[in-house]
Amino acid sequence: MSLPNSQFEVLRRHKSLNWSGKFTSAYLAANSGTGAAVAGTETAARGLALGAAGASPVSGATANDPESLDLANGSSFVGHLTRRVVVGGLTLADRVFGVTSAVPVGLESPFSDGLEVTVEKAQTVEAEGATYLVLSGTGAITTGTAVGTKLSFSNGQFYVAQAGDQVFYLLTANNLPSTDGASLRIRAEAQG
Repeated sequence: MSLPNSQFEVLRRHKSLNWSGKFTSAYLAANSGTGAAVAGTETAARGLALGAAGASPVSGATANDPESLDLANGSSFVGHLTRRVVVGGLTLADRVFGVTSAVPVGLESPFSDGLEVTVEKAQTVEAEGATYLVLSGTGAITTGTAVGTKLSFSNGQFYVAQAGDQVFYLLTANNLPSTDGASLRIRAEAQG
């Protein structure tokens, strides 16, 4: 059995159009005015769940801006990032030598934090680790979370749906082989 090579994979695409909007991470929002934002810093991983910006944005989105996206929560999921997001886009070294990473990041240029990004809905996904899953606290997904559990999102991460949350996915497999052989990996199927 071979191990997966990415912490997030779309196994089956949803038959719908992709969605685009402006995404500003909390990192960029906190550091842009101070000049402390470091070019090339990854601020959102490919596959992270985004939603419409609500009244109390989690990231650097502008409240209730119809053109902004924010980290998805229990009622705002729009789709998964199709590329990673970095401060300033590609660095000079990336442009000259290409992007190198211990974890595959794809061949496409990353989105620039604070500008437009694209998200897509997925029918079936696999996700692993703390970047994509809430692993402790309210709604934590653990090795003991039962197949069939209803899933939603908290700060862009999958978690067990709580009362009042919209159910976006159903857990269809748990404890799958992971990229590092140690992280929790799940498979989820879109609902609705």
